Amino acid sequence: MTHLFKLVSYKCKKAMITSNVIKNLATHLGADLCGIASIDRFENAPKGFHPQDVFKDTKSVISIACRIPDGPLNADNIIPYSAIEEMILSKINGIALALSLAIEDNGSKAVIIPSTPYDYWDEENMEGRGILSVDIIQNKLLLRSFTYICDP
Repeated sequence: MTHLFKLVSYKCKKAMITSNVIKNLATHLGADLCGIASIDRFENAPKGFHPQDVFKDTKSVISIACRIPDGPLNADNIIPYSAIEEMILSKINGIALALSLAIEDNGSKAVIIPSTPYDYWDEENMEGRGILSVDIIQNKLLLRSFTYICDP
């Protein structure tokens, strides 16, 4: 199972940091999956959930994912899953921060977009939504398996 929770959007200014450099760094930092998509892939994203609604100069979206062990999913108590989820989110936060700093060190801007907390509540379905949809990100970056990573 994979947790897909953090995004980093960036705009290149003067120095060019390539998608391969970002993917290699993400892997080196502990991400199991890293995908990058051009902002053009989000043209049909719902209003309010488009990456440029968060950062108007977004040119690309980077998404990282980390694998979680299967064991906690099979536990009879929710505590093991809650604990591992907290650890994975902390790991992803660290990777996202390191990636954003590397991107900014190369002359670009980076904005970390967390999946929580959310600021949209769908009363009818009784669910919260982050400022970007994880489903949209997965579809746009084609993050379906560990064998495919898309280039912008």
